[in-house]
Amino acid sequence: MSYKINKDITYKKGKDGIVIYIQGGIFLLNSTASLIFSEILKNREKKDIVKKITSMYNITQKKAEEDFDKFIKELKKKKIIVEE
Repeated sequence: MSYKINKDITYKKGKDGIVIYIQGGIFLLNSTASLIFSEILKNREKKDIVKKITSMYNITQKKAEEDFDKFIKELKKKKIIVEE
C-alpha cells in the first residue's frame, strides 16, 4: 500500500523538522516523523521506509512498523495523507 500527501496540505521543511499547516493550526514533525513524511513524498513503500527507520535509529523492524503505523494513523486522522 502506498500513500499520497493531500493536495490541499501545505508544508515547509525547517531546521527542526517539517511543519505541516493544517486547518486550525500547525503540525510539527520530529526527526522520525519528518523522515517518514519525506519518504512518502518520494512515493516510497512502507517496507522501504521501515527498513530505513530500522537502520537509521537501530531499532527492531517490529518497533519501526509500530511507529510507522501509529504515525500514518495520525496523518490519516488529520487528513494529511490519503491511501492510493
